[in-house]
Amino acid sequence: MLAALVAVAAAASVYLLLSLVKGVGNQAEEVRLQIEAIKTGLTVGAGTGGALALLLTARRQWLSEREHLLQIRTSQVTERDAEERRITDLYAKAAELLGHDRPSARIAALYALSRLGENNPSHRNTVVNLICGYLRLAPPIDLAEASPWLFRDELEVRYTAQRILKSHLAGSDAARWEPVELDLTGATLYDFDIEECRLRRGIFRGCIFQGRSKFSHVHIAEDIRFEGACFAGRVEFAGAKLGGHAYFDECEFHDEAEFRSARFESGASFDKCIFSSAAAFVSTHFEAHVEFYKATFKDGAFFNRASFNGGGLFDHARFHDFLGLVDAKCDGKIRIIGAHFFHFFDLGDNKFYELYNSRVWFDEPDLGVMAVCPPPGWDYGEYIDGYRPLVPDKSHEV
Repeated sequence: MLAALVAVAAAASVYLLLSLVKGVGNQAEEVRLQIEAIKTGLTVGAGTGGALALLLTARRQWLSEREHLLQIRTSQVTERDAEERRITDLYAKAAELLGHDRPSARIAALYALSRLGENNPSHRNTVVNLICGYLRLAPPIDLAEASPWLFRDELEVRYTAQRILKSHLAGSDAARWEPVELDLTGATLYDFDIEECRLRRGIFRGCIFQGRSKFSHVHIAEDIRFEGACFAGRVEFAGAKLGGHAYFDECEFHDEAEFRSARFESGASFDKCIFSSAAAFVSTHFEAHVEFYKATFKDGAFFNRASFNGGGLFDHARFHDFLGLVDAKCDGKIRIIGAHFFHFFDLGDNKFYELYNSRVWFDEPDLGVMAVCPPPGWDYGEYIDGYRPLVPDKSHEV
């Protein structure tokens, strides 16, 4: 085929050039030009053949490379499918082992999931969800009636799951996984610890926290939700940075609640919370509005040096022990309307409080009045059935 094309090109070139030199000059000159025309035509034919050969070679090379790329892509797809099948098999085996009767098998499954996430970054969120799902499940045995060694073994499985979560969400930037969402709704957690972890979002609705719970210096970019959670032991949020809204509504704190120097950047709500022990919000930063509506403080409530940059609300709260707001700062107002004080309090020298309809309870009409000084602009009303209402001091501007 290529030879035929070269011959046609050469013949056409010779014929065209011969026709151009026909009748030019004398006979000798015409013969010389005809010979040159034939040489030139053959050269053109040869060049055309070379060009066609190069074109065909380039086309073969292109087709070869295209076929090679297709083979590579097919191989990559095959490898990816094989890898996905392998990962799916690992998930299935881990899930099966998580339901095993033997605690050692469940611990092995948790570490297998951890390694799977370590080697496959795109599956880390799934690994975290699986571990959280396991913690949300009820223990396979009744821990309240279990023998001491069964209780210990089951507790070790749950400790392992919690430690794995922390190991991947804390530490240096190079070792830490990307912030994820922890959904532990309704889980029972023992000595839960995510200090210095970084999360995208946290959901702990209805959780029961047994033992000491550590959230100090945790960074959470979006909302964190604890509605209805129960903290049976001490809980620590010291230095925590909560970027989204923090929901603690209807939580029960049975031991000390430590929020010292925490930063709430997008508001917080502690409505109807019950603090059975000391609640420490010393030097806490509330960058947006915070509410303690109908909260109950059975022990001391310490808000000294706290910053209320979006105002605060303590309407109908009940303070059974000391309330301290000394050196607190507020850009707006702190409403403490309809609250009940059963012990002494110190609101400092600030004038940003609204205390309408709040009541200070005394066992006797004059007991404690001299020791408990109302804030500037407020005074005690008449003793009524065990309490004195806080009323505006007419001699000062509120």
